[in-house]
Amino acid sequence: MRRRSQPGAAHLLVFLLAGLLLGACGGTLYDAAGVPPLIGGGGPACDAPQHVCSGACVAQSVAACGLSCAACSASDPNATAVCEPGVSGAFACGEVCQPGWFSCTAGCCRATVVAAGDDHACAVTSDGALLCWGKNDAGQLGPGAAGLLRSVRPVTVPLSGVTAVAAGGRHTCAVAGGVVQCWGANESGQLGGGGTAATSTIVSGVLTGATALALGSRHTCAVVGSGLAASVQCWGANDKGQLGTGTLVGQASPVASLVSPGATSLSAAGDNTCVVTGGQAKCWGLDLEGQTGFGASAPSRATPVNVPLPPALPGPFIKIAAGRKHACANVTSSGVTPLFCWGSGGEGEMGTRSTTPNPQYVPVQASRIDAGQLAGAFAAGEAFTCTAKAGDLTMKCAGRNDQAQCGGPPSGPAVLELEVTFGGGTALAASAGRAFTCALVNLAGQHVVMCWGSNAEGQLGRATSASAPSQTPELVGN
Repeated sequence: MRRRSQPGAAHLLVFLLAGLLLGACGGTLYDAAGVPPLIGGGGPACDAPQHVCSGACVAQSVAACGLSCAACSASDPNATAVCEPGVSGAFACGEVCQPGWFSCTAGCCRATVVAAGDDHACAVTSDGALLCWGKNDAGQLGPGAAGLLRSVRPVTVPLSGVTAVAAGGRHTCAVAGGVVQCWGANESGQLGGGGTAATSTIVSGVLTGATALALGSRHTCAVVGSGLAASVQCWGANDKGQLGTGTLVGQASPVASLVSPGATSLSAAGDNTCVVTGGQAKCWGLDLEGQTGFGASAPSRATPVNVPLPPALPGPFIKIAAGRKHACANVTSSGVTPLFCWGSGGEGEMGTRSTTPNPQYVPVQASRIDAGQLAGAFAAGEAFTCTAKAGDLTMKCAGRNDQAQCGGPPSGPAVLELEVTFGGGTALAASAGRAFTCALVNLAGQHVVMCWGSNAEGQLGRATSASAPSQTPELVGN
């Protein structure tokens, strides 16, 4: 055991007095931050992080935490007591929400919304709090994670009344009180504040009246208003036409996209954007892999184009999800809601029985993973697609699986169909990142967030630093 040198006479008196005041914890106390031992009564001197309680060296624990040897307890029934070092390094009692619960104003709350970016994710709680986890190289987790390159635990973003959130390549935006607020990477003005400097500080007041958000790698879009008046505004990079303004000129402040009002679903990824408005799907931006579903490729499409459906399916589009090189949408037709995909299909992400390397320029039915034609929750990642019908206990995925993002052991180069299960729960919504997916799951009557796939940047929200991917959905905070 390594001993520390004895203090001088002047300091010794101070330590003796402190020892008398804190005598309930034993004769010798040792702060976890490594300050010199408090000498008194001839007791032992303990190496940090051990300390003396009742005359013996003990580890820091919820039974004997900090210099006061406190017994820790949790004030919220859905939290667990912990003994951990604080900002100064000294151990003190605290509490963390149990897996599946998120810290909120009232203690621990359930999630209502989940959004995945390239390598980070965020969730909105039932009382309007917002938490994010995963990669933080550009401040995309917000002010609470300043100085961290990543966080394996959800970090609270200092906003209240949050109703929507979206995570992009390396930036994040939320709607709080009807106002869009953004933070993170900003090299193309994607934060919307008029500048191009990255910041973990929240850029507030970007846009008012927003009801939904969608973020790509370097651009941001929002639905403003509701009903038949719901329009789309975008800002940020526009070198591939991803703002849908008819030009390739970037904008550091919101501008109107050239789509008719009535937007009901909005999605973006990489350098492309898609929306459902008036029951019609429209896409714009990068189109080298057929991402817009227009029928032919193009370096860019600055003007939104209609995504065609086969004549036998006249029903309207319902919801749309854009991946980095493909997109998918479900359609109402004769009482069913089949899923259609278009774009790059070389890794099986079309959800068909093919891995043809040729792009799919027009929509095809994802028959392999949507055989029931009842797609409810679905998500499009970088090169994979996952879908589940309402009330189903499994989600089927197809495409790239090198990080277990489709479920099952990591494999390559592609999988045609794998299933993930949620421990008896059913998927209500899903959002996919570069190589991972998070789903809002109804588990035993409670809404929880479960994630699977890559975890190299902590994007699964594990409470530990283990970075291995997961082929099985894990509760965030597990």
